[in-house]
Amino acid sequence: MMVKTLRDVRWTIATTLAIGIFLSSSATDYALSVYKDWYDDTHPVVRMTGTLVNRTSSTATVHIKGAKLRACRFVSLHAYTRKKEVMTDAYKERLGRIEDGANRQVGQHDLGNWVIWPLDDADTVVMTVMHDCAGRLVSAHIAEVAI
Repeated sequence: MMVKTLRDVRWTIATTLAIGIFLSSSATDYALSVYKDWYDDTHPVVRMTGTLVNRTSSTATVHIKGAKLRACRFVSLHAYTRKKEVMTDAYKERLGRIEDGANRQVGQHDLGNWVIWPLDDADTVVMTVMHDCAGRLVSAHIAEVAI
């Protein structure tokens, strides 16, 4: 039979407490991360749609409109082409005015027509927007248009 000294018991208790604190901290961080992801999915920053306006052999023009639903700060806008499940970076240019990256207020917005290129046999054009919501980057699709 093994007899534990008081010192052995103290180390066991200290180790158990340290492991418990570490695990509860990790579990809390994970739960908070899952909650934030769920919140962003159920309360999107924007809800927008894109419509194909014109297509040539190398470009697609997409009209984007919709609503900004949360007061998050605009960070960036990205364009991609997709062939089957492979996404490729694409160039984009707003027609009629230079996009200045201004932050828009909550409400309805018409983002105008955007030319995306090159298409390279793509079957879909995808545009996403990134916002900063209280220090957290939140990405959202604003257009997904079959071409």
